[in-house]
Amino acid sequence: MRRKILILSGLIFWSFCIFSKDLNIGVIFDNNSNFSKNTKEILQRELDKDFSKTGYIPKIVKIDYLDENNLDHMLKEMGKSKELDSIFVFSSSKVGNYKDLNRNKLYFFPLNFEKSQKTVPKNVSYIYGELNLNKGIEIIKQIPEVSKINIAVSNLSDNDIKKLEEKYQNDSVKINIQKATKEFLEESERENIPTLLADCEKSLDKYAFMGYDMDEELGKRIKASVLNYIYFKTGQGINKIEKITSPEGELFYNEEIGIQIGCNLPLSVIQEVSVINKKKTELKKLDLKTAVEIGLKNNLEILKKNQDLTTSKYDVNVSNSYRLPQLSANIDGTFLDKKSNDVVFNRAQQNSAKSYLQLSQVIYSEQLNTNVYLSKLAMESRRSDLEQQKLDIIYYISSTYLNILQLNAQLKIQESNYEVLKESLKIANINYKVGSGGVQDIYRLESSISEAYSNTVSVKNQIKQSTIQLNTYLDLPKNQQYSYEELENISRYFVFNRNFSSFFVNSKKNEAVEEFLLEGALKNSNNLNIIDNEIKGKKREYSAAGRERIIPKIEAFAQYNKDNMIEPWGENKNYPPNGENEYWQAGVKITLPLISGGEIHYKRKSLQSEIDSLNYTKKITESQLSQAVSQAFNEFLTNYIQTYTSKQAAEAAAKNMKIVKNLYSNGSIDITDFLDAQNNALSQHLENTIKNYSLLNSILKLENLYGKSSLTMSQDEKEQLRNQVTSILKEYK
Repeated sequence: MRRKILILSGLIFWSFCIFSKDLNIGVIFDNNSNFSKNTKEILQRELDKDFSKTGYIPKIVKIDYLDENNLDHMLKEMGKSKELDSIFVFSSSKVGNYKDLNRNKLYFFPLNFEKSQKTVPKNVSYIYGELNLNKGIEIIKQIPEVSKINIAVSNLSDNDIKKLEEKYQNDSVKINIQKATKEFLEESERENIPTLLADCEKSLDKYAFMGYDMDEELGKRIKASVLNYIYFKTGQGINKIEKITSPEGELFYNEEIGIQIGCNLPLSVIQEVSVINKKKTELKKLDLKTAVEIGLKNNLEILKKNQDLTTSKYDVNVSNSYRLPQLSANIDGTFLDKKSNDVVFNRAQQNSAKSYLQLSQVIYSEQLNTNVYLSKLAMESRRSDLEQQKLDIIYYISSTYLNILQLNAQLKIQESNYEVLKESLKIANINYKVGSGGVQDIYRLESSISEAYSNTVSVKNQIKQSTIQLNTYLDLPKNQQYSYEELENISRYFVFNRNFSSFFVNSKKNEAVEEFLLEGALKNSNNLNIIDNEIKGKKREYSAAGRERIIPKIEAFAQYNKDNMIEPWGENKNYPPNGENEYWQAGVKITLPLISGGEIHYKRKSLQSEIDSLNYTKKITESQLSQAVSQAFNEFLTNYIQTYTSKQAAEAAAKNMKIVKNLYSNGSIDITDFLDAQNNALSQHLENTIKNYSLLNSILKLENLYGKSSLTMSQDEKEQLRNQVTSILKEYK
């Protein structure tokens, strides 16, 4: 039996080889370009596919380019070739006279936008689809101050161009239609006139302001031509195709040309086009560590805190200065009425001027020592405040940086979703035209596309806002933009980027790591240091208030006096008659308050109450810090697990979406199933992206609470911390 099957298969293959016939094909293009190469490949693929069951083997064996040659002449020369069965013409030039064509050859002209004004012979396939330029014209008309639109169209006769121009002419905007050439498009650009291009030759796209993406249109026309070819050769299939649907290619907007001529599409219509030649801006590379370094150097809050610390240093010097000797110059002037008793009874001069230099030195003062101590504590508190501000700024900069990366990733996902929906809308339109889909599919997809575009705009706005926030932290121009690091590069900065899997072996291991982090947070906490300094200060004030009753203030002084700096006048100017004008005096001043109306007693009571209150504040802060560390650590563990689960969910949703998309294309499922799968794929992909960045954010939060940042630690410090964590993990196997 097996032998009979093999013999039969061999006979079928032999008969196919004997009776199959080669069809040699010639192709004419305007010039040798990417368009000609791509079109040749598309044509050959379509020929191979559609002729596969006909017994014919079509082959492209000859290609010619018009360049400066005449189409009629080239057709005549190529028609003389005996080996050619057919000729395909992909040119914007028109045939002068069909009667001159070889009647024994088949001719195909797929790229036409109007019905032929001449009788088309039976051996000629003339494919056309009437142009509908309304959508492109209406979009350009929405640009402010546009008074003229140049339209460049290929494959139209001069007479048809005039008719088309009259059809679209209106009062608000002048319409000028010419054949599509590079020269016409460049002239329009120089005159700042927006252009609308309708041409299959993609090389002209870069010179046009807007145009129709004709890739699908080209495929449709080639398909129709090949089906006509089969009809010519076999008489099978549908009748000869002449007219096809109007071109419905997607509109493109050339942003580079738009900038050159000063015309930008309004946001209300930008979703209706695809943007090509987007403006490329050389963005400055900004990695995370550089951003943190700039922030620590430029941030205004840090600069203020640093200035406050400098002020505290000067305050300490001021407090200490009262311990140094004090030298003062003094002068007293006395003016008495001569009727006063001191003058009348010769006990004082009527007018006198006395001066002295006083050198004093505090030997001991409890209040002075306390003030110096308090100023030093204030300086240390300012230093802790500065360090905490640095940690906070590192956290703010890093979390904002990561948020921008996350939003950029979301933007790519949203843009991809937008493109998928646009492709699906094309499928829905095709299904509707062939009767395998309803118009409701089109409406739902159009609604989904609008929503997708809105989401894209929203994400772009969030990126802009986050960039402004980042520049505020860095004290740089608000609208400055950057290129950023990849997520994989950032994760290596952190101590907790290793041994993640070790945390999930048992709960004791997790508890031990959490306890280690809490101990470090309590030890390194700048806020607790500030509270401790306040407690120390109040305790010192309490002690000083108690010592005021038993420890006096002791001050030594030496004074040089010079009386009568100015010669006295008036009564008793020679008083005292035998006194010296210059003399020294020295002494020690001791001050001890015995009774102060209860001030010292109540002051100590008040200070003790403040100390008790601060101790409660410290306990509250420790409790809050403990709670924050525990929450951050558990959030870190949760995010780590969810990065894996969300990745698996996203991959499964993507696979399902691929299957569902093919089923919808084949008409096997309805639009509801398709949109459900699409929304699920989108949400799962976004969820996975968010969790990856949430993991790093939870690490940032942990480090902020711990009191040290991997981004500013030295390599030795990081290795030491990593070893401490590793040693804890090894205890629990």
